[in-house]
Amino acid sequence: MQMPEAREQMDKMLSAHWKNWIDEKIPALGHMTPRQAVKDPDGRESVEALLLDAERSMDANKQMRDAGKAAMAEARRRLGLDKPASATDAKAGGGKNADRVAEVKRLVEAFGRSRLGQEYTGLALKLCDTIGRMRKLSIQRGRTEIWSAAIVHVIARLNFLFDPDNEVYITGDELNTFFGTKKSTVSSKAGVIQKTAKIFTGDPDFSSAKIANMFRIYETEDGLLIPASILDAIDNQESENETQPGILAHPAAHNTQRRSEPQAQRPTRDLKKKDVDDRQLKLFDDES
Repeated sequence: MQMPEAREQMDKMLSAHWKNWIDEKIPALGHMTPRQAVKDPDGRESVEALLLDAERSMDANKQMRDAGKAAMAEARRRLGLDKPASATDAKAGGGKNADRVAEVKRLVEAFGRSRLGQEYTGLALKLCDTIGRMRKLSIQRGRTEIWSAAIVHVIARLNFLFDPDNEVYITGDELNTFFGTKKSTVSSKAGVIQKTAKIFTGDPDFSSAKIANMFRIYETEDGLLIPASILDAIDNQESENETQPGILAHPAAHNTQRRSEPQAQRPTRDLKKKDVDDRQLKLFDDES
């Protein structure tokens, strides 16, 4: 890739790939071509999500990044994705980003009041604000209903709200009926949001305290990783023993570096995997 001839050949290959891509049948688009899919509002969102995911992947390849992004920009132009899809989108795109975020939050709150409860609605609204501040996710592009449904989908997935045994339970059909969206489009958009914002299972910013604690891990000075739940159990045992003279705590408890000692403590967020999205713990179906 240091040779000009090799870079030129790679540029040609990438350009040809994305030029042909717009007329290839894509399984994620229901075996439609991107050119066909963009004629429908939901299909347009799905194509946009695929391109955003491809651009994110291209960022990791320094040698191919510039040529790849240039080729994808040309694909966007050919598909008409370099400009708003309608007069409504054009008006939204020309306004302040805060107005667009406020509209998405209004829709999220409407669903949250009836189905999510205060805690999960608050997490979804927090994610709205996070997306509004991100440069890599333009909330100005696309339908507000799809953004709203995808944001709720992310929160539901992180907090296992698609699990019927959960106290708060929703279904993908219910979610998409409310917002007037398609499952495949919302699931794809939710995946892009989670990857781009680097949100991981157990992320304390977007998980309930109970869920976050399930995935919180501490590291001892010796490099031993201990789930927070085990330390909590040890704490509870020692508290009980203090009120019952003559009962000793389990010996293992005394060999563990405690959370009260800062040098032994390092939360999960510092130990986050390089790419958690492909390795996340999947306990339940996410209704995608």
